[in-house]
Amino acid sequence: MSATREPESPKLRRLQHDLQKRRKSPEAKFLQSLARSGTPIVEPVKGDSTSSWVTYIWHGHANTRSVGVFSPQTEFGTFDQLTRLPKSQIWYRTVKVQNDCMGVYCLIPNLPSILPEDLEGYLRLLKRGKPDPWNASRYVSPRDPEFPDHPIYGATYSVLHLNNAPNHPEVVRHARTPTGAIKLYHLRSRRLKNRRRVWVYRPPGSNRKVDDAQLVIFFDGFGYVHEISAPATLDNLVSSGRIPPTYGVFVDALDMGTRSKELPCNPDFGAFLVKELLPWSRRILGRSFDGRHSSLAGFSYGGLCAMYWAMRYPRRFRGVISQSGSFWWAPKGAAEPNALSREFMRRPKLPLKIYMDAGRYEGHADPENGAGHLGANRHLRDVLLLKGYPVRYQTYNGGHDTYCWRQTLVEALPWVLS
Repeated sequence: MSATREPESPKLRRLQHDLQKRRKSPEAKFLQSLARSGTPIVEPVKGDSTSSWVTYIWHGHANTRSVGVFSPQTEFGTFDQLTRLPKSQIWYRTVKVQNDCMGVYCLIPNLPSILPEDLEGYLRLLKRGKPDPWNASRYVSPRDPEFPDHPIYGATYSVLHLNNAPNHPEVVRHARTPTGAIKLYHLRSRRLKNRRRVWVYRPPGSNRKVDDAQLVIFFDGFGYVHEISAPATLDNLVSSGRIPPTYGVFVDALDMGTRSKELPCNPDFGAFLVKELLPWSRRILGRSFDGRHSSLAGFSYGGLCAMYWAMRYPRRFRGVISQSGSFWWAPKGAAEPNALSREFMRRPKLPLKIYMDAGRYEGHADPENGAGHLGANRHLRDVLLLKGYPVRYQTYNGGHDTYCWRQTLVEALPWVLS
């Protein structure tokens, strides 16, 4: 940063002025103020009541060469760089965001100059990130005991949640809310030649037969059960009457390699879904669900998987919940991305009801295929609306983030199931 450039943050501008004037202990006083007020620093934007300046802070030392931050505004696969305030060990990055922004973030001191090019390497580096020491609001991704070295699960992040961001009470368990039952099973697939965990959720009062009961099959089962806390959300929505009694089957995705092979429109996974998982679920639950009462749900590749197999098996599944679905996907060797949009254009309209969302900060395009999550979701939304599908779509103000999907799931389930 040049000596004449001023930080956008008013609080940092005052600190910079005090450092230049060599006031007494300005850095120590600044750190004391952070301990009282917390971080990130959120300040109004003059003349813009819809936005705020958000400043991420790290206090370094003599050996701090750089500081990276992963935040809702960061392009996936990269890290944003903090700047050191001259004559101090205060590192900062200020961004202008709208007041409904939400998501998680972490900071990485001495970020490597060369970042991993592969997804798993990037995710492992991200797990090394540290939560913000002045932010008491934490988001814990629990460690997966079956895959303790999984590159996603088992990290702790700090939370950014501005005043206008959705804050649904249904995302947490309440003492007075009747609780459903969830049980872990293991299912071996002959078609996929592997074995996986499946969590089965029964809603409160499931011993009573209800004609309008629903079934939702969730992909990335560990993430939905233990990170997004979908069973608690189902408890709350069923108990309040916003959705009918709803059973959940949460299918584990296993490791990263298996997930990236199975979920993107793999015909073997489709055969597993309808020929193995559905009959197994009927036996476990002691009841069956027709297509009008069955839905598929997933995030990222799981959202793509949900949309694709509902399209292929509309007599089995009528509802789709896609959270940041990877609709940029196309088969290997395809000339263009967004294969699913073209597939829906070719087919006659199907009896599906669809919820879709994507984050405002998911708009970065892959240079190889030219389509990011946000653009690909909006494109598919437009195709579906053109074909006459009932679609609810929203762009939430965040990134590719289970913290955000906890909130949007509360809105997705009533739209699809009611």
